[in-house]
Amino acid sequence: MSRSRVQLSGMDATLAMIDQLGRQGDALARQASTEAAQSLRSTWLSQQISSATGISQYVVQSHTSTQKATVKYPNARVNFSGAGVLVSEYRYQQRLVSARNNRAQIIVNWIGGSKVAAGFINPKGAGRQPLSTRNSKTTRTGRTYTYRDGILTDAMGPSIATAYLALPKTKVTDEAQVRLAERVTSLLNTLINE
Repeated sequence: MSRSRVQLSGMDATLAMIDQLGRQGDALARQASTEAAQSLRSTWLSQQISSATGISQYVVQSHTSTQKATVKYPNARVNFSGAGVLVSEYRYQQRLVSARNNRAQIIVNWIGGSKVAAGFINPKGAGRQPLSTRNSKTTRTGRTYTYRDGILTDAMGPSIATAYLALPKTKVTDEAQVRLAERVTSLLNTLINE
């Protein structure tokens, strides 16, 4: 029976080098993970969501956060807010739905197409603003107040978390891996050159 040899690729050699560094290698890996997550959030993710939906990159980033890698949790994470985003932040259109032309659905631009937002537009109104009627409000303590007459509020569109879930998973994973490899290589080069 012949034996075959497995040659280490560049990444395998890099991982072996980090493993040899011990605690210093662990700290380097955590730092690389954190910096890669921050880079992914501030550039690629915000650009992808912003270009597909029309939401500004500032709003996308204000609805996301990065958790640093720690000893207990060695992988950094990008967290997305589940709160809806105002429809006025999206690129949106209206689609008439009533026979009298006094109600229209709100159609927001979405990743790979469009999506119906919760609310309506009065096409005959002066402002033609995206609105929504709310009949109840829940406080932070969990108490719910119900109103007999609805209160007009600004319409809300889907959350940034929903937009993230609509992104192709393979592209997100590939981008994250590229950024992590770049950061690990850069930090190792800095450490070696010291």
